[in-house]
Amino acid sequence: MGFNKESRVLMTLENRKIVEEVIAEERRLAVLCLLKGPFNGAVNERLLLNVLRGIGLPSSRESVRACLDSLEKIGSIKIDWQGALAVAWLTSRGEEIARGLVEVEGVSKPKVDCVYWDLK
Repeated sequence: MGFNKESRVLMTLENRKIVEEVIAEERRLAVLCLLKGPFNGAVNERLLLNVLRGIGLPSSRESVRACLDSLEKIGSIKIDWQGALAVAWLTSRGEEIARGLVEVEGVSKPKVDCVYWDLK
């Protein structure tokens, strides 16, 4: 049983959405872990964008802003605006999520060998 062209296109779009959501969940976890670790609790969005790209997480300014917005909505960070630049601050809830003590839908759960902890 084969798939017609329309079915393949729909599957491709569906798969793309799944991949994009997995990347977004991983990006949220990375932000929290980076804030807890090498950034000592605070980072601006420009530096964060460069680091996320550097560790292989596809990111744009728009995706970083969306990430920060979603993390703020769940109470894991606070955003302080310095003009047009967002600065993210880790909250105690964000630290609990980063450590895997609390699970939140939309944020990947850290694994025992989470690579984000080793970034210095």
